[in-house]
Parts: sequence; C-alpha cells; structure tokens
Amino acid sequence: ASDAEIVQMNKVVSQMRALAISCAPYWQDYADSSRPGDRLAAVVIVQMSPDPKYLDWLAERFKVDRPFIFYHAALALQNMADECWMEARDKIKAVAKEALAQLQAFTGGEPDKKTVDILKIILERA
Repeated sequence: ASDAEIVQMNKVVSQMRALAISCAPYWQDYADSSRPGDRLAAVVIVQMSPDPKYLDWLAERFKVDRPFIFYHAALALQNMADECWMEARDKIKAVAKEALAQLQAFTGGEPDKKTVDILKIILERA
C-alpha cells in the first residue's frame, strides 16, 4: 500500500478502536471471517481488551494476513505483554518469537521496521 493508503487505513483503525469495546461480544464473528477487514477489527478488539485467550489466534495473523495487520497484531501483542505479562509471559514471548521469524521469512519485501521493533522489545523483556 502507498503511504497515503496507510494513512487512510490507520484513520479507520483509530475509529475501530473507539468502537472496539462495544464490539467485543462479536469478536468471534470478526475473527472467523474470511474478510481481512473483519479480522483487522478482531485484532483491534484484542488491542483494546488484551487477554491471553487470544494468543493462538493472534499468532496466526502473522501467518495468514497482510503486513498492515501484522503491525496491528504486534501492537495487540505488546498491549497483552503490558497487561498480562505475569500470567502469560512464556506464551507471549513464544508468539513474539514465532511472529518475528515469520516476518523475517516473509517474501513480500522488507519487513516493516516498526513491527519488527515491537516484537524485539517484547522479546527483550526480562
């Protein structure tokens, strides 16, 4: 996507965040959707309501979705690390490590530096 398209998509994500908590009851519908925009909505819900129960699904985003969703999935994982570290540290680190490996193996171009940096910060935690 071009820089202008990314700016527009980030505006949409910002609007999604404002609605995320009220849409949380529909998370499963968004998460199971074949539409990337719906899965992005599910990622945003996880960003706003981090819970380790979403970790396996979040890890899958780095395997099947597009780089824009990778970045927002990394933010969701970072929020989860910030809020759920004590209860799920090992699983969070495992997901971050696997996601970083997926990004580094991505053949669609150079991995997004911001996404890589977020994952490395999670892995550097004690």
